[in-house]
Amino acid sequence: MDVNATYPPGSGTTALHLAASLGRAEVVSLLLDMEGVDDSKVDVSGRGVRDVAKGNGVLKVIDGPSPLPY
Repeated sequence: MDVNATYPPGSGTTALHLAASLGRAEVVSLLLDMEGVDDSKVDVSGRGVRDVAKGNGVLKVIDGPSPLPY
């Protein structure tokens, strides 16, 4: 399975876009941990994964842990 495949064809929507837009933080986390996933892809409207993300939980997963305040 190509984790970066788009559906429907030509839409630019990847599994990562779909999971983020549905607010599925746990799926976003699993996809981001997969080797070869491209989190920089944009859909036909030019929206990246962060742009379509629904909910703070998904944004926290996408942004990753906060840097330590040293």
